Amino acid sequence: MSNILVSANYVVKGFRFGATQQSDYDIMLEMWKCSFQKNLQHLDDIIIFTGEGGTYNIYRDIYWKIRDLYIQGHNVLWADLDMLCLGPTEIFGQYGNFMMFFNNDTHLDYSGTVPQRIWGSLLPWFMANLRYYPSGSIEDWLWKECDSLVKNWVDTWAYECIVHNYMFHSQFGSGFQKENLLRYHNPSMNFQWEGEGSIPEDSKIVHFHCTRSSARSVGKMQQMFNRYIMKGECL
Repeated sequence: MSNILVSANYVVKGFRFGATQQSDYDIMLEMWKCSFQKNLQHLDDIIIFTGEGGTYNIYRDIYWKIRDLYIQGHNVLWADLDMLCLGPTEIFGQYGNFMMFFNNDTHLDYSGTVPQRIWGSLLPWFMANLRYYPSGSIEDWLWKECDSLVKNWVDTWAYECIVHNYMFHSQFGSGFQKENLLRYHNPSMNFQWEGEGSIPEDSKIVHFHCTRSSARSVGKMQQMFNRYIMKGECL
């Protein structure tokens, strides 16, 4: 069993993310990798998924690749490329269930694209940019239900977030009080910088929301990288 950090850097056909440039992901990847190598404790390996796909359906491919690693018995941590790990961070071995770390108060509105019976009850809604799959924590029945959601993929913005929130909610069973999910909300572990404002000093991992504007996100990432990460220490 290994502790594996994963992310993805795909060539996206018909790339469309507003003010985001696909070439900026290569710049982010180097900073992302260096920051996690330095600060993520007990890390054994890093895997970057690559390939080609459409703007949205690349996440379907990513789901299956993460599932394969999990089935092999590994602890798997997913982190989007537009993130930095700014200080010593313990995730591997610290949690006994599938984890997401930041409650976003409300979910996206998928009306007209995805039946509301699938996503309407998934509150509190957690950000899917950082997810931890501890080995042995997700039961087979839950994988099968999530597999079904993925096999019936809807090619729309953030459909994968429905899948991940479904897994996060459903793992606790029907009698679980959803309000108790809020105890997993940990902004210091997954702070959301959305283009303005300061970043709290106690932030361990920060998400820079590249899909809002990659140039702005890369600029802020470089600023924080230069402040917290010494490039000479990267492996």
